[in-house]
Parts: sequence; C-alpha cells; structure tokens
Amino acid sequence: VIRSQEVAEYQAAWQDLRVTYDTNKLVPQHLVTYVDDSGNKLYECWVDQGSTPPNPIETGAIPTPTKASTAQYHYTFQEWNEIESAVLTARTVTAVFSSTVRQYTVRWYAAQGGTLLDEQVVDYGTDAIYSKDTPSNAEQEAMFIYNVFKGWDKSTGYVRGDIDVYPVWETATL
Repeated sequence: VIRSQEVAEYQAAWQDLRVTYDTNKLVPQHLVTYVDDSGNKLYECWVDQGSTPPNPIETGAIPTPTKASTAQYHYTFQEWNEIESAVLTARTVTAVFSSTVRQYTVRWYAAQGGTLLDEQVVDYGTDAIYSKDTPSNAEQEAMFIYNVFKGWDKSTGYVRGDIDVYPVWETATL
C-alpha cells in the first residue's frame, strides 16, 4: 500500500527516480486545511480518502485556537466544523468559537478616594442604576456652605467597560 502524497513526495525529492506501484493499492489522499474563523491557516495535513480528519489539537499538532476578546464578547474555542465526516475531496475545516457577553464593574463612590457606596457587575451594553441613598456632603455646613447633590460625573447607561463614578456637587451658601 502506498499513499498518493508519498508518491508525490518521492517524485519531488528525486526527479530522476521512477516510482512504480500497483494502482490498485494506491490510497488517494486529500489535503485538509484547518483555519480560524477569519480564514487564517492554522494547520494542514493529508488525509486518506474515506477517513475522518484528525483533530490537530488532540494530536498535539497545534495549540487550541484562540480568538481575541472584544469589548462586548469573550470567545472560547468550541469545536471544528466538518471534522466528523469522511474526506472525499480537499476540505477546509474551520474553528468554531462560542461567545459570552463580557461583564463590567460599576462602582459609585462618595468622593475621590472616598467610601464605596455601591458596586454592580453588569453585562456589556446594559444600564447600571444606582439604587442606594442619595449621597450627601456635609463637610462645609459649619461654614454655612451647603453641597447639594447634582448628579454623577459619568453616565452608567450602556456600560462598555469598568467605571468608577463620583458625585457632582453644587454649592449653595446662606
């Protein structure tokens, strides 16, 4: 038994060599190319016709494919598509990734370097809503200067990353 790729390799290595073989014992082979979901080649191998392609991660030929996280999603390698069926022609096998929505932490503080008032972990693109007591600032009341809570220094609608939020004060005097 000789495989078609072996014949091709012999002929490429020794052009003046004449390889003879029984064509009834020739095993046709087809190129299987493994790519990531962007089409970048990760690995390729020749597979006997009628066989299923090997999993190159399990054979140690390549490490588990990765895909860079985005602000919205984290990706995890799930499987190869087209790896379970017999190879009858050349084939491209693509890495399939699952995605999970990334989560971010929103923290509300009483002041810069001050006490943490609330903390929420929310999914990308969702709103974080402060639900505790309205912050107060009585530091200057002895001098008849009153700090009235005006709002927060950052929006917590459609969260796209970790956020530290601080109160904004409006000063009122008597």
